[in-house]
Amino acid sequence: MTWQIQQRINFYLEEFRPPVLPQPIRRLLWQLLLSVLLMLCVGLMVLAYRQWLWNTEQQAEQLTQRLTLQLEHEMARRPPLVVDSGLQQQVEAARRQLSNSQKILLYLSREHLQQSQSLTPLIAQLGEQPVTGIWLQGFSLRDAGQHVRLLGFVDDPARLSGYVSALLQRSAYSGKSFRQIDVQRTGERWLSFVLDTEAVAADASALTGPDSELNPARSGGRL
Repeated sequence: MTWQIQQRINFYLEEFRPPVLPQPIRRLLWQLLLSVLLMLCVGLMVLAYRQWLWNTEQQAEQLTQRLTLQLEHEMARRPPLVVDSGLQQQVEAARRQLSNSQKILLYLSREHLQQSQSLTPLIAQLGEQPVTGIWLQGFSLRDAGQHVRLLGFVDDPARLSGYVSALLQRSAYSGKSFRQIDVQRTGERWLSFVLDTEAVAADASALTGPDSELNPARSGGRL
């Protein structure tokens, strides 16, 4: 009997191969697997960090308790603090002295402020005076403004009388009078003058003679 092959089968065809997942699905599965692994790593790191924090907190609490016990032990060994009465009295005396010094300083600062404010009208009204034919070179204020000294030049002595009269009518110069008036010729045209509300001293009368010179360095300010 003769056998003949009636049909041939090729098992290497695609239909005889085992099923294979498509490439996008396999890529998605790999991504999911990597995400799960990454989440596990992150979770382990978080757990390790929490464990480290807990250990650090426990160590800090133990150290605090140990230091507290040591402090209580040292406080129990030493006697209680007692304030020295002598030092306490010195502290109270220093506080009183400081308070008195502050009061004196405040009083002096107020007095200085009031004095500076009282001199302001004298200077302001002096600057408001008309000075036609008169050149006011300097002035000085003494005794908190009680005495005024003016120095300058005038071309005509008659102008000086009107200047003084107008100045004494000002509110800041009310009640004042110039007891020292010295006029000297310094050139062909100009005459120097000194007006002072304080009378000249007997030992200084020689300084106001005909040959005396004007000394601007004695003036307390400049205009």
